[in-house]
Amino acid sequence: MTAARSRALIVDDESSICDSLQMKIRQSSAATVDVAGSAADGVKHLMRAKYALIFVDLDLIRGSFGDCVRSIRPQPITIGMTAAADFEIDVRDASLVHAVIRKPADLERIANVAVGILQTPQRR
Repeated sequence: MTAARSRALIVDDESSICDSLQMKIRQSSAATVDVAGSAADGVKHLMRAKYALIFVDLDLIRGSFGDCVRSIRPQPITIGMTAAADFEIDVRDASLVHAVIRKPADLERIANVAVGILQTPQRR
């Protein structure tokens, strides 16, 4: 597996969200930003590389993707994304999510937060 430093993963079935967020983060940092369009693709990425930061559509965090994130040490910072006005996170998945942002979101602001996280020295 490759090192997590400056590596982010975006998991969302809306390609416009993935592409826009990936572009904004890449413009603001030297980070490697991978994109997955499904939970299954996200798991494949997690099996190949370590990530410091994960953005994930809350609808995709359930099941195998959530199980995979739970098994990673140290756990990456995971930010959930949702377009729903009211949303519920399963208790088991809630422990994975550090923050939730609503879509559509201010991608410039999110990218700045992501860059700050990615540039912070790696946690042990």
